[in-house]
Amino acid sequence: MRYAGFWKRFGAGCIDGIVLIPIFILFDSIESSSKEIALFMVFPSAGMFLLYNIYFHGRWGATLGKMAMKIKVVKWFDESDISYKESVLRFSVDLVFALIVAISNFMVINALSADEYMAINLLDKGEFFYTNSLSWMFYVNILSFLWMVSELFILLCNEKKRALHDFIAGTVVICR
Repeated sequence: MRYAGFWKRFGAGCIDGIVLIPIFILFDSIESSSKEIALFMVFPSAGMFLLYNIYFHGRWGATLGKMAMKIKVVKWFDESDISYKESVLRFSVDLVFALIVAISNFMVINALSADEYMAINLLDKGEFFYTNSLSWMFYVNILSFLWMVSELFILLCNEKKRALHDFIAGTVVICR
């Protein structure tokens, strides 16, 4: 059995990012139309990448990027197909981070008047949310960074190239 390492997984993630760019652009243009719509779209926007991953992994064991890279997520103990349960478990920590970010963004948008929201330039939106997020978001960002670093470290340091999310879900990524 050949296990998929960092570069194959990284390549798959890049392809998935490219696949989702049009959806992110669409969501951003919808959010830019009014403060009320932006408030409504906060949670779907924060979860779009995760929902994509959960759906594709639960349905086929691979996202479009993983399919292109010829890798697949399976159960580690018998290499059978994963279910939506394992798919949700794989992304459970990321779901928590996405929910926290969405709550923070919701609170930032809600504190603005409609005119103030509409005055935010698309290019400045990310910086605006970062600088105006709640004080505890600094710690959430640190925890998120530490989570990503630990994911990479664990992936690089075990024989089956399993990341922390693979251990949580009982999965492994294999080459087909």
